[in-house]
Amino acid sequence: MNIRTILGIGRSRSARTRRRNIKQNIFELQPLEKRVLLSTTTLNPIADAFVQDGGSANANNGPSVDLLAKTGATNSGANRHTYLRFDLAALSAVDSATLRLYGSYYDGAQENVNVNVYEARNNTWTEMGITWNLMEPISAKTAELDEETVSSSVPGWYTFNVTGLVAAKKAAGDTSVSLEVRAPNWSNRLPRFNSREATSNKPELVVVANEPAVPTNLAASAVSSSQVNLSWTDASSNETGFKVQRSTSSSFPAGSGTVTLATTAAGATSYSDTGLSPAMTYHYRV
Repeated sequence: MNIRTILGIGRSRSARTRRRNIKQNIFELQPLEKRVLLSTTTLNPIADAFVQDGGSANANNGPSVDLLAKTGATNSGANRHTYLRFDLAALSAVDSATLRLYGSYYDGAQENVNVNVYEARNNTWTEMGITWNLMEPISAKTAELDEETVSSSVPGWYTFNVTGLVAAKKAAGDTSVSLEVRAPNWSNRLPRFNSREATSNKPELVVVANEPAVPTNLAASAVSSSQVNLSWTDASSNETGFKVQRSTSSSFPAGSGTVTLATTAAGATSYSDTGLSPAMTYHYRV
């Protein structure tokens, strides 16, 4: 019985191929291939709106196609803050999280305007119910997460790193996160971004998660003419299990040519394949 074990798909390859004879069976460990996979999830907000102080402090702007951020010279209706909430339920892990807003400034000549992102402590607001008076007493004075400079009247994408907050929320079991967008300094210019009501270029939360690394050091040993024991090294800490497959072809064709023997539990490092036929060549992958 000839047994071949292979592992993985990917970019970097080991150049070593080893052969050894054990109990009259030939083992060929083909070059191991490794890869780090990235899973990217792009979320649109489930709610977004801007609020305004002064005479508009109790007004709701939920249906607006714009999200505004401005600090005025006085507290007389010139201040505007934006809020966005994202559903985190679909995320499995968070290794990076980036808020992307599409917009520009308007109201005047060239001027760079800093825009900051914060955590909004009130995470129960609704798009059609949010107002300045509802949010500001709770959400003021939170820690700044990131800053961008809006530097053009030509619309474009602006990005904010919110990894720490989103990862902490997911780790704590929270199913959503609310963000606040402000221009912290006085300016004549008014940064304006597309809301989720816009026809295109809506706000995004782009989350990247590292997929589990492929296992390494896959090896096979024949216990008898009808049993092969497989072993490998678990190279990751975030897998949910390992899929063990056998084929009579090194290409592992779809359908009956490839058999999934088992899906093990997380942390497994071995599997025994029994009921094999003598004088056959088997290929394995995990």
